[in-house]
Amino acid sequence: MEINRHPPFWGGVDLFFCVSGFVICKSLVRSGTAKTFSEHWDQTWKFWVRRFFRIVPTLWLWVALGLLGSWLFNDAGGFGDLRANLGDARAALLNYANIHMLGCIFGHGSCGPNAVYWSLSLEEQFYLLLPLVLLLPSRVVGCIVVALILFQMPFQRIPWDRTFGGILWFFRTDAMLLGASLAYLSTTRLYTRAGDLLENLRRFRLPVSAILIAALMAVPASGISVATAGIAVVSCALVFLASYNRQFLFGTSKLTRPFLWIGTRSFSIYLLHMPVAWFVNELGFRFSSNPESYRTPLPNEPFHLWLTIATFATVFTVAELNYRIVETPLRRYGRRITDERPNKSSREPAMAR
Repeated sequence: MEINRHPPFWGGVDLFFCVSGFVICKSLVRSGTAKTFSEHWDQTWKFWVRRFFRIVPTLWLWVALGLLGSWLFNDAGGFGDLRANLGDARAALLNYANIHMLGCIFGHGSCGPNAVYWSLSLEEQFYLLLPLVLLLPSRVVGCIVVALILFQMPFQRIPWDRTFGGILWFFRTDAMLLGASLAYLSTTRLYTRAGDLLENLRRFRLPVSAILIAALMAVPASGISVATAGIAVVSCALVFLASYNRQFLFGTSKLTRPFLWIGTRSFSIYLLHMPVAWFVNELGFRFSSNPESYRTPLPNEPFHLWLTIATFATVFTVAELNYRIVETPLRRYGRRITDERPNKSSREPAMAR
């Protein structure tokens, strides 16, 4: 299996970043433009509270379960060293996991399996700062966004390189900023006109979609110096077409239903896939007639077909349970808290725009 040596799938992170930037900023646009500082901070409080209950309790749950696995269910070694996991957990809970992972690469610490939460920490940092940046006049915000996107794109961002580009990998926000820009573009006449044009070009939907999706894998696997920037642009194109919700990417069919399911459960899958995968591997180690084939680090050969099937089945099952029992009720609770808070009105001076 050569897939571990030539990974083509990391572009999914940037696609998720772009989707996140669009969806979150679209919700801010729908909430209306604050006319006073009091209204702005009221909207900001509601945004942060909803995001807290959307993200934090579920994150705490799976970080805690990962720690328990490292302590009590770790004969195969998949859950990693307990001390390294404690460092990962602290970084994930305090939203600096990207900085923590960067430190591990530069030899200033050790990371366990929970280092995958670096991308969530970057998102949380972005959305913590976003309402503060929006206090600035809109033209200034626009200049900042353009400058940040253009600054990052020329660099070769490879996570294992001890270079400035390697550092930027863990702070890459170009895809999120492109998604956020799309959210604000969607309020303009230009966006409406583009939608009418796309309607006339609908017959090219399938080849365009196929090319863009193929590029999601081809660009990362190409090894070109601007691959990270390229995948951000491809992600932006996909989100742009999907943002109209007029089937410019795909038509509605039974084939799309599994992807819709994955999309709604993607956050749960992201949080739990590592601890669940190591849990399944630990079961294989304890009950298999050939336990050494499950001891970490796992060998590339032979390919564990049944382990792969069991892992996917367990991840999807647990993700569904987590989505229904944990994630959705907490998200609704956060929304209920903010909906019960009355909107503030004030005679303060208007914000600069």
